[in-house]
Amino acid sequence: MNAVIVAPTGGPEQLTFVERERPLPKPGETVLRLSRIGVNFIDVYQRRGSYPVPPGTVLGFEGVGRVPDGKRYAFIDHFGAYAEYVAVPNEKLFPIPDAVSDDAAMVLFQAVTAQYLTASCIP
Repeated sequence: MNAVIVAPTGGPEQLTFVERERPLPKPGETVLRLSRIGVNFIDVYQRRGSYPVPPGTVLGFEGVGRVPDGKRYAFIDHFGAYAEYVAVPNEKLFPIPDAVSDDAAMVLFQAVTAQYLTASCIP
């Protein structure tokens, strides 16, 4: 599978396109074939080294994808979205109803951020 890693940290030129083995799920994980990924500023912080990650980390903290039976899920707060496939802990998966498009499901991280800010900043 194709993936984008960061090694070493620095500017966008440090993002490297690599070929990797498709992940195998550990107990309690599900492998998604990604259709959409979120690109967030935290990815830039990690690439720059402001939030250190190990060399060779596949960046990307959120995505939308399908399992082999066609069910769709979204996830947030898990590395590995800059790839074709990612193994995600089941507790981080959100089922996507048929009425919601993959594009609409990609607002999860932004929605969580907005909810947090409005709940914690507005008395």
